[in-house]
Amino acid sequence: LGRAAVPLPPFFTGEQCRSALADAGAVAMIGPAGIMPLDHAPAPLPAGTAKISYTSGSTGRPQGICLSEAQMLATARAVIDRVGPDRAGVHLPLLPLGVLLENVAGLYATLIAGGCYHGRPLGKLGMASLFDPAEDLMLDAVAASRATSLILVPELLARIVSALRRTGRRLPA
Repeated sequence: LGRAAVPLPPFFTGEQCRSALADAGAVAMIGPAGIMPLDHAPAPLPAGTAKISYTSGSTGRPQGICLSEAQMLATARAVIDRVGPDRAGVHLPLLPLGVLLENVAGLYATLIAGGCYHGRPLGKLGMASLFDPAEDLMLDAVAASRATSLILVPELLARIVSALRRTGRRLPA
């Protein structure tokens, strides 16, 4: 459509979402109720902008960065080059797709590698509360999917490792 995508993470507040959508000049939003038109005037964007990724940073006010398709695909290909197509081949997303790293290094890399992206509702993966995950559900989901890749923030990795040590469980190799 010649419009930039603006994925927003579910942990953004309503105000943060409204601010990001206004800043991006979003003219429509796709959600559970379908396509909803928005009253924002389209914003001037750098040529080739395919996605605007927002982070709340330390200020709480979302800051956006414009990304081209070429930039995102080059990053995804670099991930595949580094980990290999086999490791990029079965991905279980534990982070929301609105998080840029999950989007590019998880989804795009897996699709380019010809792999399987096991997208499921985060609540079924133990991530109903992004800031207080259910480690047992996460471990069950990783084991059931036979994932070869995950995108994790350090805190989430620490919780998974702690749960593995505490329970004596091992994940499939």
